[in-house]
Amino acid sequence: MLPMDPDLELRLHSLRRMHRWLTHKQAGPAMRQQQISVFHRHRFILMLRILDGLRDGASRREIASVLFGRDFRTISAVDWQNTSARRHLARLIAEGRDYVGGGYRRILRGA
Repeated sequence: MLPMDPDLELRLHSLRRMHRWLTHKQAGPAMRQQQISVFHRHRFILMLRILDGLRDGASRREIASVLFGRDFRTISAVDWQNTSARRHLARLIAEGRDYVGGGYRRILRGA
């Protein structure tokens, strides 16, 4: 059963693609509005890596060191507070948590 809502066309297209995939046929392309750019794909991967690291107990400095290729574990607290990497990491964490909390549906809608 599919709800008759503004997302019906997207749901039908996705359902047809899934059916083709389940019957071992070519699924075909996603709708244009559902296609993810290289930039966004990279950003989503970063968010997942960050959230996995936090879940596994890594500190934000350790995560930043791995992702951004600079050792942030050894810099002073003041330098860490003032670095753009810390702010970038905080934005990715907030956005990642939003997606995990249900915001991922925006990707499916192409919003």
